[in-house]
Amino acid sequence: MEELYIKTPKGLVQLPEEVVRKYNLKEGSLTPFTRERVVNRFGEYHPEPPPQQRLLKDATGMQERRFTTAENLDIARGSDSYS
Repeated sequence: MEELYIKTPKGLVQLPEEVVRKYNLKEGSLTPFTRERVVNRFGEYHPEPPPQQRLLKDATGMQERRFTTAENLDIARGSDSYS
Protein backbone atom coordinates (compact mmCIF):
# COMPACT_ATOMS: atom_id res chain seq x y z
CA MET A 1 0.00 0.00 0.00
CA GLU A 2 1.21 3.51 -0.81
CA GLU A 3 2.52 5.59 2.07
CA LEU A 4 0.29 8.58 2.77
CA TYR A 5 1.09 11.74 4.70
CA ILE A 6 -0.76 14.67 6.24
CA LYS A 7 0.38 18.00 4.82
CA THR A 8 0.72 20.42 7.75
CA PRO A 9 2.25 23.91 7.94
CA LYS A 10 5.24 22.33 9.70
CA GLY A 11 5.77 19.63 7.08
CA LEU A 12 4.59 16.13 6.26
CA VAL A 13 3.42 13.68 8.94
CA GLN A 14 3.22 10.01 7.98
CA LEU A 15 -0.12 8.28 8.51
CA PRO A 16 -0.10 4.79 10.00
CA GLU A 17 -1.54 2.14 7.68
CA GLU A 18 -4.22 1.23 10.26
CA VAL A 19 -5.54 4.80 10.25
CA VAL A 20 -5.58 4.91 6.45
CA ARG A 21 -7.64 1.72 6.32
CA LYS A 22 -9.94 2.66 9.24
CA TYR A 23 -10.94 6.04 7.78
CA ASN A 24 -10.64 4.99 4.10
CA LEU A 25 -8.19 7.82 3.40
CA LYS A 26 -6.98 8.42 -0.12
CA GLU A 27 -4.56 10.85 -1.69
CA GLY A 28 -6.30 14.23 -1.95
CA SER A 29 -8.90 13.61 0.76
CA LEU A 30 -9.10 15.55 4.03
CA THR A 31 -8.33 14.01 7.40
CA PRO A 32 -11.48 13.57 9.52
CA PHE A 33 -10.30 15.50 12.58
CA THR A 34 -7.73 18.10 11.53
CA ARG A 35 -9.16 18.68 8.02
CA GLU A 36 -5.63 18.68 6.62
CA ARG A 37 -4.92 17.36 3.11
CA VAL A 38 -3.71 13.78 2.63
CA VAL A 39 -0.76 13.71 0.20
CA ASN A 40 1.89 11.32 -1.13
CA ARG A 41 5.51 11.29 0.00
CA PHE A 42 6.31 14.23 -2.30
CA GLY A 43 3.62 16.45 -0.77
CA GLU A 44 1.44 16.20 -3.88
CA TYR A 45 -2.04 14.91 -4.48
CA HIS A 46 -4.01 14.17 -7.61
CA PRO A 47 -7.73 14.40 -6.86
CA GLU A 48 -10.10 12.12 -8.74
CA PRO A 49 -12.28 13.95 -11.24
CA PRO A 50 -15.88 14.30 -10.08
CA PRO A 51 -18.21 11.66 -11.49
CA GLN A 52 -20.20 12.76 -14.50
CA GLN A 53 -23.85 13.18 -13.75
CA ARG A 54 -25.72 10.75 -15.94
CA LEU A 55 -29.01 11.74 -17.47
CA LEU A 56 -31.46 8.88 -17.60
CA LYS A 57 -33.32 8.14 -20.78
CA ASP A 58 -36.84 6.80 -20.83
CA ALA A 59 -38.28 4.25 -23.27
CA THR A 60 -38.74 6.95 -25.95
CA GLY A 61 -35.05 7.84 -25.83
CA MET A 62 -35.67 11.30 -24.38
CA GLN A 63 -33.54 12.50 -21.50
CA GLU A 64 -35.02 12.91 -18.04
CA ARG A 65 -35.89 16.51 -17.19
CA ARG A 66 -36.16 17.95 -13.70
CA PHE A 67 -39.03 20.35 -13.11
CA THR A 68 -38.97 23.50 -11.00
CA THR A 69 -41.27 23.86 -8.00
CA ALA A 70 -43.59 26.16 -9.96
CA GLU A 71 -43.81 23.64 -12.80
CA ASN A 72 -44.59 20.82 -10.35
CA LEU A 73 -47.41 22.89 -8.84
CA ASP A 74 -48.79 23.65 -12.31
CA ILE A 75 -48.75 19.95 -13.19
CA ALA A 76 -50.53 19.09 -9.95
CA ARG A 77 -53.23 21.72 -10.60
CA GLY A 78 -53.53 20.80 -14.25
CA SER A 79 -52.79 24.36 -15.29
CA ASP A 80 -50.01 26.28 -16.98
CA SER A 81 -48.41 29.41 -15.53
CA TYR A 82 -47.71 30.74 -19.04
CA SER A 83 -51.34 30.84 -20.16
